[in-house]
Amino acid sequence: MGTVARSRAVKRRCAVVMLRWVSWLNVTATDGSETWSIASATETAAQCEAGAVAAVNDLVSGTVHDADQARRYERLREIGHIFRRLSPYSFKITSSDGTTKEARFVCLPDTVDPRGPKEK
Repeated sequence: MGTVARSRAVKRRCAVVMLRWVSWLNVTATDGSETWSIASATETAAQCEAGAVAAVNDLVSGTVHDADQARRYERLREIGHIFRRLSPYSFKITSSDGTTKEARFVCLPDTVDPRGPKEK
């Protein structure tokens, strides 16, 4: 068997698993309702966790780098919302009327969906 044929045979027999890590943003309101949304995806857990810490730092300091997100957060600050760090991965948003939401980033493998199984 030639080198090319051998290479193709090996590729067919080997399954390559590329695990990605997803940073989920979990927001819980004062009434107990919660939402989950995907914030980003990375190749490693360490990259995911570093990104989550950086996102909390950016939100709390007001230095969001994405232009669209920066405009949204600036608007929230203009109408009286306050962002306060709770941990390296979480923060609290207090609105001008005093209601609060707690938000946290959770890094999970891309095979795990924290929202649970989809309904059929």
